Amino acid sequence: MSRFQKIVWCLFPLVVALATYWKMFDNYFLVDDWGWLCFAKQFKEGAITLFQQPSWGYFRPVVNAWFMVVYRLAGMHAVIYYFLNFGLHIINIYLVWYFAKTASQRYETAGLAAALFAVNVPSAEAVLWVSGISDVLGATWVLGTLFWCHKYWQKGGNLRLSAVTVFYGLALFTKETAALTLPGILISDLLMWHLNRGQRFRLYSLLVIITGVYLATGLFFWRSSVAVNDGLYALGWHALKNIPILLISLLTPNPFLFGTEKYLNGSNAGWIKLMFGGLFAGQLSGLLLSLKRGSAWLKIQITWTILFILPILFFLHPPRRTLYLASAAFSIVLVLAVRELLPGLREKILITGVLIIITADSLFIQVRENVYHNQTKLIKNAVSSVAAYCQNLPLNSVVIVRMENPPKYSHLDRAIEQGVLLLTQNDIVISFNQPAKTSDRGYYEIKLTPEGGLQQ
Repeated sequence: MSRFQKIVWCLFPLVVALATYWKMFDNYFLVDDWGWLCFAKQFKEGAITLFQQPSWGYFRPVVNAWFMVVYRLAGMHAVIYYFLNFGLHIINIYLVWYFAKTASQRYETAGLAAALFAVNVPSAEAVLWVSGISDVLGATWVLGTLFWCHKYWQKGGNLRLSAVTVFYGLALFTKETAALTLPGILISDLLMWHLNRGQRFRLYSLLVIITGVYLATGLFFWRSSVAVNDGLYALGWHALKNIPILLISLLTPNPFLFGTEKYLNGSNAGWIKLMFGGLFAGQLSGLLLSLKRGSAWLKIQITWTILFILPILFFLHPPRRTLYLASAAFSIVLVLAVRELLPGLREKILITGVLIIITADSLFIQVRENVYHNQTKLIKNAVSSVAAYCQNLPLNSVVIVRMENPPKYSHLDRAIEQGVLLLTQNDIVISFNQPAKTSDRGYYEIKLTPEGGLQQ
């Protein structure tokens, strides 16, 4: 392979990502983003506040610190948040590129796997939402942990061991599911790395100590989880139903947008159930065959995929962005498996097939970007209009905001309520499309146009 071809395959994932996501930099904040922004604004000085638990019930101090710092620096400039999300996504893309290149020793395999991950539909929701940073940043720390583990296996050294422990600690305090990185390292060691006794003792001792510190800290600060309390996340037979749903979601653009509950069991069309059922059977057969005949690297990637899917299985309706990390490993699995299990397949056919999937995923994400753009444009107009109206109102006023036929999925009421809190200094109570009530506080009523402006 010529030097020019190597450069092309190195830059290909970056070009694909830029061509797919460039529109998102013009977006505003979506519904879940506002909660994090309000939480960041309320932070008080002092490290202990980083361990506060938001009302939605997650213990993620690194995410708290992220929003605290970025909010202090960027305020309400959404483009900076999206730029940081995208920058981390690029880092993750090239960590995937590294593992695919290491496993195959081929530039085109690495480029295809990384580009497939760049536009894999589950990864899109995490990148397109500011609040998806827990998945994107968490994946950076997890993939970084595995990267430095691989370097430690190759060359040893205290510096690389220190990098492993730092990245693993950051991963745990970014998202709790990063604890599954530890069994992933152990299985990778048994399958291929075969660390010597001294390396194993130093590595696993440090990882176990960090895990213990995380568990002790989490038990002290983590009081409850809304997802568990509300029954959205629980042990049950629904986990078996989610297996085909999640595996299919890793491979195909979702015709039902980002919801997974309609896969297989939610559509009334029999041919769709048959199509997705056949696709799942093919995926499952391919994974089992890969575990039997594949290389050690392929088995490691399959193991990582399974581990990263496990905690998502117990959601009643799994959010697709939680598949971000699993999609990184699965993108490598798909390209490696085709190359190893079909050695007679012509190079051009493999490249063409993967490029078709990449193109379909990219187009689907761009369609979804347009939907988000329209939603955020309405949210920005509405929040700005109401905030400007409330800016000079007396303290403790009550404002009834009315709008005919608000978009169903924009959650405009919550965005306006939290947006006004962020953009004004007054203690204003916002009520959206609610009946007028008598109050001893100042009472005002406004109407919004379908575009989000104030109706004269």
